[in-house]
Amino acid sequence: MVSKETVLVIDDSALICKIVEDILRMDCLDIVKAYTGEEGLKLATELQPNLILLDLILPKTDGFAICKQLKNSPITANIPIMFITAKQDSDIIIQCFEYGGVDYIAKPFVPMELKARVMVHLENQRAKNELNMVIKEMTKMVNHDYLTKIYSRRYFTNKLKMQLDSNTENMVIALGDIDNFKKVNDTYGHSMGDQVLNSVASIMNGVCRANDIVARWGGEEFIIFFPNVTVDTAKIFIETIREKIAQKKIKYKENYFSVTITFGLVQISPNLTMEKNISFADAALYQGKESGKNCCIVYDGVSSE
Repeated sequence: MVSKETVLVIDDSALICKIVEDILRMDCLDIVKAYTGEEGLKLATELQPNLILLDLILPKTDGFAICKQLKNSPITANIPIMFITAKQDSDIIIQCFEYGGVDYIAKPFVPMELKARVMVHLENQRAKNELNMVIKEMTKMVNHDYLTKIYSRRYFTNKLKMQLDSNTENMVIALGDIDNFKKVNDTYGHSMGDQVLNSVASIMNGVCRANDIVARWGGEEFIIFFPNVTVDTAKIFIETIREKIAQKKIKYKENYFSVTITFGLVQISPNLTMEKNISFADAALYQGKESGKNCCIVYDGVSSE
């Protein structure tokens, strides 16, 4: 069943509202009427109609003032507005567009013209909404990893660069790598490897705070940005993540297995590039791998390069 589209008519004349309703009477449309500007604003906010037909002359106000209020509200700003006017001089028509209207219709109405204009603007709004949804989905695809649905490497680097540009203090990077991940793929198959990646990502998201950024760095590597914390505090979060991952039992056929992860942490220096800060976290991670894995190593300030 196709959902109806809503057209809100704001006009103080009950007769005009009835005429519009009769002209636009179709199964696909729901016509809602408001006889004052105040009532129209209330209904527009509550219903968020697909199109508003707005009379220029209203009790205690005018259509331009109502249009301005609608456009200033984030809830109703994107609703197309078509002015109803008995005046057809060029100054009035120009103002209709200057205030944000998409069109105007002159009284008395020519029924077929009114219907055609309304249907065109409803179609335009549908196309605009569909385009916005596509853009939103494409943005999500760029910003999120296709498998784990956490943030992507590209999103992470863009956000980190912004943070470094703001020269904020007390920021930490944690770079993690699942231990012996190739063995997981070789032993249990790549589908189970994907399940492990999803499980690790879920645990990280569950432990981290809302303003932390958890991203897949590539392959079996993950990276986390902790704002407004010292490296000691960030290590507490990372140790919790590490322990939860090690305790997680993953079912394969009739058996269970688990994985571990090694982390390298660094307190970010805003005076250094993003790449240099990440290289320090990577150096600490490498040290953790060399010292037995399944651990968390804080960069000690001595470059391994």
